[in-house]
Amino acid sequence: MGKKIQFKSISLGSDPDVPSADELASLISDARGFESDLITFQMLQSRKYQHDSDLDEYGVGGKYATPRMNKALLWDSDNGLIIDTSEIVSDYSMVVRKGGFIRSVHESPGVLECSPGVNDEEGFSELCEGYRKVLRSLRDIGIKSHVILTKKPDLLELELISNTKNTIYLLGPDERELIELLEFTTKLVIDSQSLSLIPNLSESYNVRDLVIVDPEEKDLSRVLEFIDINHVTVAGYARGDEKSYWERLKSSAEVTL
Repeated sequence: MGKKIQFKSISLGSDPDVPSADELASLISDARGFESDLITFQMLQSRKYQHDSDLDEYGVGGKYATPRMNKALLWDSDNGLIIDTSEIVSDYSMVVRKGGFIRSVHESPGVLECSPGVNDEEGFSELCEGYRKVLRSLRDIGIKSHVILTKKPDLLELELISNTKNTIYLLGPDERELIELLEFTTKLVIDSQSLSLIPNLSESYNVRDLVIVDPEEKDLSRVLEFIDINHVTVAGYARGDEKSYWERLKSSAEVTL
């Protein structure tokens, strides 16, 4: 008879459905006393579903919340950088007051409306410094760390956003992009269909922690051949119906090996 193993289960964020009228009524009550809008309510709902599904660590935010970072950071060549964290801090203040290990989730600096692009190295570096300051303001109110969503990033962007507080989630990466990321971190977030790349990557790079998105039982069995169980995490990024998605993810983190 096999042994049951429970892996840690975490959220890397979501692109959630719009709450129903009944759900909104409850969320409005939770947000009483705070400035709030639909994004705020989606964040609160997302945190609730993750809590109800008993995830070990929550990730609140995602592409839907990018307008908050667009408002927190303004940059142009004439005026330089302007930072206003009031709205994004207000949102996450509501999220953290109910407790739990919570990461904020954001798209990377390169996709922000005001980004000058990596070809303007000085301007882009200034923008990323502001981005780091915004994240620091969220840690000051109780956010533990952050997930950064990025697709086909430039090496400069990886260098400027990589640190121990940020989990970099490359979307649809190829092997070269994973290799570039491993120049800056020992934690790798990877979709289950890319697991076949891990043995080769591990030969040349220190892959200390492996975060597997939407794994099946056979995937978890396979990775334990080259990564210690204490360094493997089951993760997900919800799209649409979060309630059923997080319930399935939590269930998939318990396997018999």
